[in-house]
Amino acid sequence: MKSIIIKYSKYILTLLAVAAMAVGLLMPAQIKAADSYNKDKKGSITINLDDVKQGDSITNKANVSISIYQVASISHDGVNISFDIVSSLKSTGVDVNDITTSDKNLNSAKKLTTVIDNSGISAVTKKTDSNGKVSFTDLAQGMYLVEEKDSASYGMFSPFLVAIPYMEDGQNWIYDVETYTKGVSNQQGSLEVTKALVYMDPETGKIYNLQAPKSYEENGETVPGARYYVGLFCDAEGTIPYGKNYLKTIDFNGSHSETIKYDNLPDGIYYLFETDENGVPYAMGETHTEKDRTYKCVVGDGSGDSADNKVQLQGRPQGKMNISNVFTIIPEDFLVVAELTIEKKVLDQNGQQTTTNDTFYASVYKQTGSDDNVENELIQTVQLQQNGKVTVPVRVEKDGSTTKVHRRDRCRW
Repeated sequence: MKSIIIKYSKYILTLLAVAAMAVGLLMPAQIKAADSYNKDKKGSITINLDDVKQGDSITNKANVSISIYQVASISHDGVNISFDIVSSLKSTGVDVNDITTSDKNLNSAKKLTTVIDNSGISAVTKKTDSNGKVSFTDLAQGMYLVEEKDSASYGMFSPFLVAIPYMEDGQNWIYDVETYTKGVSNQQGSLEVTKALVYMDPETGKIYNLQAPKSYEENGETVPGARYYVGLFCDAEGTIPYGKNYLKTIDFNGSHSETIKYDNLPDGIYYLFETDENGVPYAMGETHTEKDRTYKCVVGDGSGDSADNKVQLQGRPQGKMNISNVFTIIPEDFLVVAELTIEKKVLDQNGQQTTTNDTFYASVYKQTGSDDNVENELIQTVQLQQNGKVTVPVRVEKDGSTTKVHRRDRCRW
């Protein structure tokens, strides 16, 4: 009987400086079973952690928790074998019969880790011995996701997939798989993301800050004034999420901007996207509508159309990225925050600029009502700069109210 020869032994899978050296990971679709195939034979997976340097020392490889999940069963029609992914994982789009390269293996594993906890698949978890070794035995044939659960003081390695059995010489099936992982230190970098809400006047192109509504209570729960989502991905297309915590929620409570942070990021290249609540990315710089609010998300303060969402971290840096949701129609419940500039001049009796030991203030009021019944609401009192300017943010209301400035000194302006 003719069989397909799969030649590989120990190779390096790399992603973001995290690697796994493994065998038994590549399985093209519908491999013809050699005479040696035994559909009833059980298998095993043995994992060996390598040394991870942290400064001048080596981290401890003992008591590292590692979990395996069977993500696909194996089918045998008497001639061919193939894999059937668990139904709860089909939404990931992972093709378990097309794990033909190390990149496909790692990328598929990354996708599966984002949903595995809610898939209903039970994990088998064990801890490594003092040599960083752990074995899972008496395993049914199929494909397994291997994932580090608790690194203790060791470090991190990237999740990967293992097939039981696999073929190395084109003749004999191997049911006991041994892998060698390459980890990195837990001392990693971070990425701070600040999202701002802005309005762009479509006629002038001028940018104004927007203020989201305040949070409110509903059925005993706090509902944010506005909620958005961002996701961190490993590829420019936004198809490979970075780990289980790639999706972050950004809630606004009467604010113009909010900040979230990604911690423990290994050196490498990442891509940040605006996403929907399910973590599906939107194309950066393209307009879309969500909850009757039409906007586009761009990199920067909103004054340009930058969609450069690439972030490169090297040497455990503390990275930062500013993104803006740009609206060309102000949402009904949002407020525009304009800037009121107050200039204070101090002049002597001859009209020449001078200075004084006095301190000067100005009060900014919101004026509402009719001419016959004017009401003034104090917004803010600010200290002025002699012969200088101060800027006061004021909300632009939709009720026709105006803003007035009252000086609180006797010197000329």
